[in-house]
Amino acid sequence: MADYVRSYPDVDAPHPDGVPLWPEQVDQALAALRARCLQLRGYLTEANAGLEHLAALPGLVPALEVPFTKKGQPAPPPSVKASVARRDRAAQACRRAIDKAAARFTTALEQAAAAYSEALTVHRAEVEEPYRDACVHYVLAAAAAVQAAADGRDPIGAVKTADPAAITVWPWLPEAPVTGLADVDASLDAARLRAGGRPAKRRRRTVPVQAPDLLREGSQITGYGDALADLVSQGRLSRLLLRRRS
Repeated sequence: MADYVRSYPDVDAPHPDGVPLWPEQVDQALAALRARCLQLRGYLTEANAGLEHLAALPGLVPALEVPFTKKGQPAPPPSVKASVARRDRAAQACRRAIDKAAARFTTALEQAAAAYSEALTVHRAEVEEPYRDACVHYVLAAAAAVQAAADGRDPIGAVKTADPAAITVWPWLPEAPVTGLADVDASLDAARLRAGGRPAKRRRRTVPVQAPDLLREGSQITGYGDALADLVSQGRLSRLLLRRRS
């Protein structure tokens, strides 16, 4: 396969005899890890949206206007006095019934919303740690795959042995892999910086401290994982290395 890539450096098509350049299992494993991140992120996003919706629920049913004769209004003509009196009695009865129904509705709504809010809060707390682990696992495995490709090692084994349990801090990013290709390494350094990583050397300066935001931090970490996974996808990095070394 290496001779084929060197002979046809500008061809990205697979080997005509079907010889694999890059194990498909690696791309599948990284895609599965990424999908788990997105799935857990979806649970958190839905929980946050649900809590915001519950907080905005109105406490009472909309006001319903019930016409009746108010103080200070002109007395009705004698010809309709009895009719207006009946209407006013019916309006007062209706108003009392509405007030009682609104009170029952408000109580039931508040109870139901409180129970659901508690369930969502517990659910969100139970998903947060698995989401952190999933993000770290994905970026760790993607970095391991890149470094294995650069070193000529087995990428399948590298991805399988990536263990997020060894990482005990959050947010966390692996160091950018070193491929030996200046432009590729520069792009990986830039991707790590975009994800919130720090450059190896930098001037001292005051940086505004952002409040912790799990979804933002997780998105940055998975974004860095995407950059790493895209680099090795379908043997892209392997081709680049073979072309540069030929």
